[in-house]
Amino acid sequence: MLRIDTPSQHTTFIDFLQQRGFKIVRQPPVMLRNSSSLPSRDHLFALAAQAYS
Repeated sequence: MLRIDTPSQHTTFIDFLQQRGFKIVRQPPVMLRNSSSLPSRDHLFALAAQAYS
């Protein structure tokens, strides 16, 4: 199993993944506090990690 967390605004990338067999399982809310103090994350596209069930 492979989990990929992708920002919802990257619809083209999400479509690409779905065409290759990935499924949207859930869309959890993302909540940040003091986000203005974080460095720019324009380069972040997706986060992939092994998931075990």
